[in-house]
Amino acid sequence: MFRSRSTSENAAVDSAQDAVDAGQVLRDLPLNAVLPNPSQPRRRFEETTLKELADSVSECGVLQPVLVRPLADGSYQLVAGERRWRAAQLAGLQSIPALVSQYDDRAALEVGLIENMARRDLNPVEKARACATLANELGLSLRQIGRRVGCDRALVWHLIGLLDMPEEILELLERGELTESHGIALQRVKDLDARLQLARAAIEQGWTAKTLERHARASKANASAPDGSTAEQVLDQGQKQDLAAASLARAWGDLLGAEVHVRPLPRGQLRMEVLFSSAAEGITLADRLAAAIARGSKGR
Repeated sequence: MFRSRSTSENAAVDSAQDAVDAGQVLRDLPLNAVLPNPSQPRRRFEETTLKELADSVSECGVLQPVLVRPLADGSYQLVAGERRWRAAQLAGLQSIPALVSQYDDRAALEVGLIENMARRDLNPVEKARACATLANELGLSLRQIGRRVGCDRALVWHLIGLLDMPEEILELLERGELTESHGIALQRVKDLDARLQLARAAIEQGWTAKTLERHARASKANASAPDGSTAEQVLDQGQKQDLAAASLARAWGDLLGAEVHVRPLPRGQLRMEVLFSSAAEGITLADRLAAAIARGSKGR
């Protein structure tokens, strides 16, 4: 979902270009002088693909420089490019090409996270941690994060919500046994035990994300948006309205079966827009809403 070169990678490239304009320098650095970044969202480095990259590095060298910043002790901290750095180590290289920039802590964190999220192989949990860090450490809103990584703010909300999953489900997401879409479908279920049961069933029976979502909807433990979830815990007060907007857009979209956007306005107000391609479709959606209201009235 994040592999959109037009937005997410361009955001990282633009950030890097800003640093070039500020005096970024290309140097060949000793590998042992370059240190990993403790804020790196990636936790798993798949051995097979890393070995393939190392073989390529052995044959062709490191074609794209890593991004680093100098530290007070004379060493350098990686801002982006840890896979290339690890592959260079496996290939037995003694040095690596690097773009050295005077990033401060905030800039280094933001550029590193955005650059990593533009990569194809970042797993859903790593994406979620990156979004949570951008929100918690940098104070970015869901909308700001979405603009930087090239996705809708509702997806950012869902990604952060993955961190509220039981550890077993997080491991399944990290290993690729469940997809990002599976994880988002499981958020419909409030009860943690029910989430685990559905996650296990999805793997055992090979459910698609849509099939899992249908089962989640039918679950008695169904909930529209978990209060007190990790997503709410990591975001500060100023972002609550964004969360409410994302939740409302999802709820109304599910009700109408249409694309819905909710935009925060001043004084705590919200504006909702329903997208449809023709007047006939708009009338159909209105009829659908009227029918849902009628059903609700009868149930009282």
